[in-house]
Amino acid sequence: MYSEQRKQVHLNHKQLKKIFFGCRLNQRTAQKALHDTYFAYAMSIALCYSSNYDDAVEMTNDAFFKIFKHIKNGELWYGNTIASFVAWLKRIVIRSCIGHKRASNKKEAIAGVVAEQIVSEDECESAERFSHAEIAERLNISESLE
Repeated sequence: MYSEQRKQVHLNHKQLKKIFFGCRLNQRTAQKALHDTYFAYAMSIALCYSSNYDDAVEMTNDAFFKIFKHIKNGELWYGNTIASFVAWLKRIVIRSCIGHKRASNKKEAIAGVVAEQIVSEDECESAERFSHAEIAERLNISESLE
């Protein structure tokens, strides 16, 4: 883990509101401050869904991308700004992890189907080299006389 990611800064209500305002204006310094403050917390959630550190980093970065994209869409902060933001952050990170897992599972399934097709094509090509009698003998079945 990077040294700047290990630092945990506790923000008060006014500081967090100022960062939110900056994020809504797409200010990179505000986005970096929000990312640096909550990266370790988001990573701890992502590591519960991933057995691989690199995948967890990818899931966390996807979650922050979604947060920066949707932070403009209204007031999410009720009475306690910090608690409501942390709950929203957790929900976004979990959904991002689940989406990443689903996409990964789909890719693995597609790769498996493609591998099976390649194997079956190879089997067909190798079967074309044998006569019916040789194939029947290898499969331990009787040869069709039709």
